[in-house]
Amino acid sequence: MSESLLEKKERLKKERLEKESRVNLDKKNTPLIRKFKLASGTTVEAIYELVPANLITNKTHIHPLNPRNQDALNDTTLQDILESIAKNGVTTEIIAIRDKNEKLSIIEGSRRRFCCIKSKTDLPAWVLPDVLTYEDIKELIQASQTSKRFSYREVGLDYLRQMEDNGFTTNEELAKKLKTSVETIRKRIQAAKINKAILELFPDYEGIPNTFYTKLAKIEKTLIKSNTDVHAFCHLVTQLIELNSSDTISNKQQNVMKVIKLTLEKETNSKKEPQWNTKNFTTFEDKNKYARVSKNKDGRLVKMEFSRLSVDVIDQIENEIQRILVTAQ
Repeated sequence: MSESLLEKKERLKKERLEKESRVNLDKKNTPLIRKFKLASGTTVEAIYELVPANLITNKTHIHPLNPRNQDALNDTTLQDILESIAKNGVTTEIIAIRDKNEKLSIIEGSRRRFCCIKSKTDLPAWVLPDVLTYEDIKELIQASQTSKRFSYREVGLDYLRQMEDNGFTTNEELAKKLKTSVETIRKRIQAAKINKAILELFPDYEGIPNTFYTKLAKIEKTLIKSNTDVHAFCHLVTQLIELNSSDTISNKQQNVMKVIKLTLEKETNSKKEPQWNTKNFTTFEDKNKYARVSKNKDGRLVKMEFSRLSVDVIDQIENEIQRILVTAQ
């Protein structure tokens, strides 16, 4: 029995939608194979695998080359995807490598992994064989980012590892290898070197604005220069921070920065050199002519300044001071 025109139209529409739709997470509708092009130009096949929620912790781990800071993952930093994954599941598969122990080493998708563990949701993955080179993995990580971009700090820490692995001592060497600018390298390494205690003052510290890093580096430098203990300073800031729970993460981060700056100003001002109290011995008609004395707060440091006095007067002042000092001995 031949199909009607309407039936044929519906069939063709269904076939087109199935062809154009993204990979369905229901395994029976999911292609088992996906091809990935590697840095070397070769192509490797990945196998689709759905990791049951109760096995994610034991069956998966984070690949050492994955730059994502796992310590920074929590309900706050993942609020952009946690609720959605808990309700609808994961819509984009993670990418992993099957290691020699038959575990999945995740090179992209650690945020989704955390959310699946938290919400007890199955984790879909494209699993590659353990044949990838260092360059292959780095390129896949860079090309496959589907969620939150890596922070300057996360990238900077990776840059520092690469410099150590390659025996580089300058930013120029790494910039040449990665075919990027020296300034790009400098900014990210600067972020990576900021004391973690300062960064942890912020909610979602791996998500702070990139403009914060230069400011925080200067703040840390000021603390060190003024002999202020960084951890003690951070403890003080923590006590002063008052955040509105209903505020956005961005507003909270801005408020923390304000508290840090105000606290820094107060702390460094208290450690500045003592203020001098200055008074004139006398006044002159010539505004550029003066004779004055300056004393610190306890009066034990004294400075005398004279301008445009005659040589004879200066000699008399010196002789009188010497006479008094000799007598004082």
